[in-house]
Amino acid sequence: MGIIYIGAAGWTNNKIDKNAMEEDFKKGNFDTCVAVEASKKLVKRAVEMAAVIKSGLKEHKDQLVKDSHYIPVLNKIKDD
Repeated sequence: MGIIYIGAAGWTNNKIDKNAMEEDFKKGNFDTCVAVEASKKLVKRAVEMAAVIKSGLKEHKDQLVKDSHYIPVLNKIKDD
C-alpha cells in the first residue's frame, strides 16, 4: 500500500489510524501542517466565493427570475 492521499495535498504517511493526521499535526509534521493550512485556505476561498455568488444572485434577482434555471437557487436565498 503506497502513501495515502486525502485531498489538499495531505497524506497519512502509511498510517491507518483514524486520527493519524491529527497526531502528525500535533507533532508538527511539516507535510501535515502544510496540508492543514492548505485546507483552511481552500475552505476560506470557497466560503468567500459562495458569498460573492449569493450577493450577485440577490443583486440581479429581477433579471435572473426570468430564467427558469435560476428559480431553485433564488427560492433558497429569498428568506435571507
